[in-house]
Amino acid sequence: MLIKIYIAGKVTGLPAEDVKEKFLRKEKELTAQGYTVYNPVDQLWVKGGQTWTWEKLMRGCITQMMECDEVHFLNEAFMGSRTAGDGSGVPINASFY
Repeated sequence: MLIKIYIAGKVTGLPAEDVKEKFLRKEKELTAQGYTVYNPVDQLWVKGGQTWTWEKLMRGCITQMMECDEVHFLNEAFMGSRTAGDGSGVPINASFY
């Protein structure tokens, strides 16, 4: 069975190009290891989500997250993120790079 991993990290208040680059870097790393990866920045934020409210984006992110087996947080996710530690019961893996 392929493990599905959701990438989580701080987005709010950061430059769009920096956000896209760091999420893509983690997506490539995990894909190379054989995982199925859900990158919310690629799948939601970049494809029209930049005009959505924070609440609408979070609904999309949480929906994607619940389809996954694990959540991998980027190293800054626990510092200043409004959603770190959502209490969903999905296993969390803090991935530091």
